[in-house]
Amino acid sequence: MAAGSSTSASTEATFEERVAFQLSVYANLIAGETGDDLEGLLRERVQHYLDANQKVIGGWEIVWGPGVKQFRTDLYAVNALYVARNVDDPTRYAIAIAGTNGFEPFEWLFENLLVQTIPWSPLRPLARLTLGTAIGLNVLKRITPSGDRPGAGQTLRQFLKGLPDKNIRLTVTGHSLGGALAPALALWLRDTQRVPVIGAQSGWDFRELAKISTLTTANPTPGNRRFAQYVAQRLETVRRYANHLDMVPKLWTNATIDEAKDFYTADGLPGPVPWLFDLAKLWSSGDFYGHLDPGSEPLRGPFDSGLVDPDQSACANFAAQLLHQHETAYRPHFDLGGLEWPETRPPAEAVWTPGLRRLFETTGHDLPPELARVPARGRPATAPVGDQPVDLPSAEDADSAEAEELAQWVGADLDFSTDTD
Repeated sequence: MAAGSSTSASTEATFEERVAFQLSVYANLIAGETGDDLEGLLRERVQHYLDANQKVIGGWEIVWGPGVKQFRTDLYAVNALYVARNVDDPTRYAIAIAGTNGFEPFEWLFENLLVQTIPWSPLRPLARLTLGTAIGLNVLKRITPSGDRPGAGQTLRQFLKGLPDKNIRLTVTGHSLGGALAPALALWLRDTQRVPVIGAQSGWDFRELAKISTLTTANPTPGNRRFAQYVAQRLETVRRYANHLDMVPKLWTNATIDEAKDFYTADGLPGPVPWLFDLAKLWSSGDFYGHLDPGSEPLRGPFDSGLVDPDQSACANFAAQLLHQHETAYRPHFDLGGLEWPETRPPAEAVWTPGLRRLFETTGHDLPPELARVPARGRPATAPVGDQPVDLPSAEDADSAEAEELAQWVGADLDFSTDTD
């Protein structure tokens, strides 16, 4: 591990971790929104909670962003992030990343091709990250705030390069899908901190003064075991929190997927579609996926029996419990007392998406009533590659030449040796 790098088995979050969680929650305050000025809307909402909770979390100011990228694609609606600096300790910075299209979590998670892995870099070919994480990272590293936002016209790395003092502690944080992107963005910043060039000094922090850490919550694995090991080696601190009743962090390792299939059964709510978990295991078997901070103890629920409605179907009750365990169940573990919490929990209907319906149809399973009411996808699923929406091959064509070509495109887009400051 790098000097100072650490993990912890304790489930008790520190004060700084609780504050970082708050900042990551605020990054999601435009989930489900549309409009021409989402950056302005997000800035207004983030600032509201920074002001409202100042006496609890301390003074924080937005120093870059928010930056928002909108795509007219099926899988990525909005990517957003911002940088905040602590007013009382100006050496403390946080990068908060929103969950990608957080109102439709399964649209992102259960697209077969986005679970495939590609090499992190030519120098680290055995460290591999998922295609979905790579696509999201490629989007984030190009975002530039607009208008009168701090850092307008600058990428994140250009902003960091322009800091007069690089002696900073930088925490990259995110919840859910943002938690998969956070370690990738943190590692990318670390690996581009110093870029040796003959006769020149390149990179955003050539003397490597900035200390970079990551804090993730409720996220699936962003890559394989070698990737997790490389993240731990390069970053100062790697910390992951996962609720033991949250299904998303159970992806993508076979043992934890098996746990997810039955983890509400003891409370009378077994998984309504067990074959879906078996399919997830099949997808994950092509690589050895691994969580960051593997020694961390899971947070403990509890199961919320008040969400079980006898008048609703098993699928509907399962979805309601899943969304609670994935979102609001984390709050007690990160509470600081006296906080004003934003409402970020998506409606239960967010689970039922055209992508999930397509999985039922292509695998020959009957649609549950909730999915039967979801319109079929009228065109191929797409994801942004090189700022353009690219059609994804269908799940049954995961080994096709088109799928391999997509992976090559994303890998070429990921190549940060071609990035410029």
